[in-house]
Amino acid sequence: MLQTSEILLDEEPESANAEFKFEFIDLFAGIGGLRKGFEEIGGKCIYTSEWDKYSQMTYRANNSDDKHEISGDITKESIADIPAHDLLLAGFPCCPSSYKMGHESVLSIGGSGSFV
Repeated sequence: MLQTSEILLDEEPESANAEFKFEFIDLFAGIGGLRKGFEEIGGKCIYTSEWDKYSQMTYRANNSDDKHEISGDITKESIADIPAHDLLLAGFPCCPSSYKMGHESVLSIGGSGSFV
């Protein structure tokens, strides 16, 4: 049985843009770290959603070649505005956010967090 990574690396591109093997959207994107691994295996990010303005600024700096704008709060977006895609990425909440919500399993260390 082939692994997903083998399929993605061995198949011919199937996205609308033949330069890429697949197209994905990046929700709850943070500063864009999750997308890097998917780009390395031939993916192209075609839509991004991140509500935090400082994360948006860093995301844009990290991905300055993007042709699409960064959408804000995904709950306020129309489904019609989200392009067709092969894969949906969704970032895991960062630890400081969990800490602010009162979860006792998170320690805040110098502004970032760690799971205990």
